[in-house]
Amino acid sequence: GDTSRRGVTLRAVYGPFPSGAQLREGLRLIRRIFPFFDTPKPVGTKSKHQAAKIEFNAQIGQYPRGYDAKEYRRTIRKVMLFLAGRGKELRVALEKEMRAVAKEERFEDAAAARRELFALDHIQDVSLIKDEQLEGTRAASGARIEAYDTAHLSGTNAVGVMTVVADGVPVKKEYRTFNIRGFKKNDDIGSLKEILSRRLRHPEWPLPDAIVVDGGRTQKKAAESVLKEIGIVIPVAAVVKDERHRPREVIGARAAGISEADAVLVNAEAHRFSLARHRRARSRPLRK
Repeated sequence: GDTSRRGVTLRAVYGPFPSGAQLREGLRLIRRIFPFFDTPKPVGTKSKHQAAKIEFNAQIGQYPRGYDAKEYRRTIRKVMLFLAGRGKELRVALEKEMRAVAKEERFEDAAAARRELFALDHIQDVSLIKDEQLEGTRAASGARIEAYDTAHLSGTNAVGVMTVVADGVPVKKEYRTFNIRGFKKNDDIGSLKEILSRRLRHPEWPLPDAIVVDGGRTQKKAAESVLKEIGIVIPVAAVVKDERHRPREVIGARAAGISEADAVLVNAEAHRFSLARHRRARSRPLRK
C-alpha cells in the first residue's frame, strides 16, 4: 500500500502469503490489536462519504485529520513486524514502549501496551471470533473478569484454576489454584461448582464484574446456580468449544457487559494456566 498523501509512506512486500485471501486474513487478525485505516483517500470532516469508507480491505491507507501522525506510524510499524513474521521483535518493542511510558507516568498508555501484549499472546483465539460478534460489545473500562477452568488426566490429579483480567490486562498475582476434593471422573460440572463455591468463601478477594466459564449452557447454569445459592449476583458468560477445543461460540457476553473477544481471551488464559498447573501437579509423584 502507499499512504504518502497523509504523511505516512508504506511500501513493502510481505510473505510468503499463498493467496490474497490469506493476506487479508492476516490484516484482519492484527487489526483487532493494532487498529489501522484502509481508505485509499484522505478522510476529512467535510466528506461523510469518505469517512464512512473506513472498512476492511487489503491495504493500509489514510488516517483521519486530527490523528497524531507519529503515533500512527508506530502503529503501522507494529503491523509491519507482525506481517513480516517478526513476533519476538514486536514483543520486545511493546515491552520497551510499556516501560518508557510507565517511566513518564503515562499509566494509561502503559496499560494499553500491556493489553496489546496479552492479546498478542492469545491472537489465535481472538481470530476465531467473527467480526460482527465484536461490534457493540466493548467491555467497560476497568472491568474485572474472572475465568475458571479444570484439567485432569484419566480421572486423576484434578486441578481447577481461577484467572483474573482487569481492564484487559491479566492480574497474575490474583490467579488461584484449587485441588478438587470431591472430584469424580467425567464430572466437570461438579468440579466447576466446587471451584466456584470455594472461591466465593473468600470475601477478602474482590468480586468480579463478570465470570467466564469453559463450556456451554449447562456450565453457565451450573455457575449461576452456585451464585444464586450463595446470594451473589454476578453475570456469567460461557465459551463453547468445537471438537478441536477451539472457541466456536460465546454465550451471555453481551448480557454480562463484556465483549466476546474479552471472554475468549480470559478463557484462553484460564485454559493455559490450568494446563500448566496440572502438568506441575502430575510431575510431583514422579519425583518420589
